[in-house]
Order: sequence, then C-alpha cells, then structure tokens
Amino acid sequence: MPFSWTIKNNRGGIPPAPGRFSTWTAIFAFVFFVVMTILVAYRITTGIDQSGFAVSDKLISRAMSEFMLGITFFGNHKFLIPANLILLAWLLFKKEKVWALFLLFCSLGGLLLKMATKGIMQRLRPSDPLIEGGVSGFSFPSGHALMSVVFYGWLMLYGQKRFSAPWQKTSWNVFMLMMIAIVSFSRIYLHVHYLSDVVAGLGLGLAWYVVSRKLILLFKAI
Repeated sequence: MPFSWTIKNNRGGIPPAPGRFSTWTAIFAFVFFVVMTILVAYRITTGIDQSGFAVSDKLISRAMSEFMLGITFFGNHKFLIPANLILLAWLLFKKEKVWALFLLFCSLGGLLLKMATKGIMQRLRPSDPLIEGGVSGFSFPSGHALMSVVFYGWLMLYGQKRFSAPWQKTSWNVFMLMMIAIVSFSRIYLHVHYLSDVVAGLGLGLAWYVVSRKLILLFKAI
C-alpha cells in the first residue's frame, strides 16, 4: 500500500503541514536565527539582552525562583531523554512507526544542531546565574528553548490525533505553547541565558521542527 495513501487515510499518520505556510514559517524562523547569530557574533545584542534581564529581574522572589527552577527541568536533558525514550517505546508498542520516526528524527536532529551551533559560537553564559553553582556549557543558542520547541511541538501535533473534541485540541495546544514559553523564559529569569540565546533557540527549533516534519512525509519513511 503506498505510503502517501496510508498517511492520508490512516488516523495514525502525521497530518501533512500546510504547504506554503509551513515552508515560509521554516524560512522565516531560520532567517531570524541567522540574523540573531550575526548580531551575537558582532556583539550587537547587549542592549536587548540587558532589557531581557531588566524585565525578568522585576519578578524575582523566593517563590518565583523555586517555580522557575522546577519548570526549567522540563527542558533539561535529564527530563527530555527519558521522556523521549518512553514515548518511543510506547509508539513502537502501538505500532505507530511514523510518529516514532518523526519524534526520533526531530529530537536527534535538534540535539545535533544545538551541539554544532554551541560549538561554533562558543558564547560564554551570563556571569551572575541564580542557579547555585551555575551551569556548564556554552550559551548560544539556548538548548532548552530549541529542544522545547521540538519536543512540545511534537506533542502538540500528536495531540491533534489523540483528541477529537475541538476544545480538547485547543486546550492541549495552549498548554504545549505555554510550556515552550515558560521553559524558555525560565532560562532568562535564572540568568543562565541571554534573551538573544533564547529567541535564537526558538527560531532554530521551529525551523527544524517544520523541516523534519516535511522530510518524514517527503521520504515516505515506512
């Protein structure tokens, strides 16, 4: 049975992305990332980075700091790796191979992009983190932001398959978008990333998410 027929008629298939809209979304997101990379390389983002800290610092409190420390965990590899493995095992058990491959492709590709970009840019992190002991590794782009777009973006799309009622789909989408936003903001609040790191990570993550979704469908992976 042709793969394209399966995707179109099987409820387990990945819904095709809206053609031109998704293409332009990926292009815009990647161009935005490239622009931010250039600005960071030439150290032109100092003003917006300090503005990001100025906004987040107004929210600092003991309770908020504890909340941000908790929420930032959901963009950490200590959460994402087990979560991805559990999801992959469950998808394979349910014989949803397309979704499993999509998740694997998204996650591994996002990880490689993050590592490569950090290695090239080698931007140092802010010197005044609110996390005791600080955080290791380079700053640009934010891996939490990038991987949150990939992981929670995947979950958002998968929810369109699992839920039938419009209100369920809408609620799920809003929750996933909130997770991406709050995890990303937590990195600025905790002073472990600059604003430019975070928005660049969001841009690269979105571009890769759209591209990987298109590639899985294009190459007819099963």
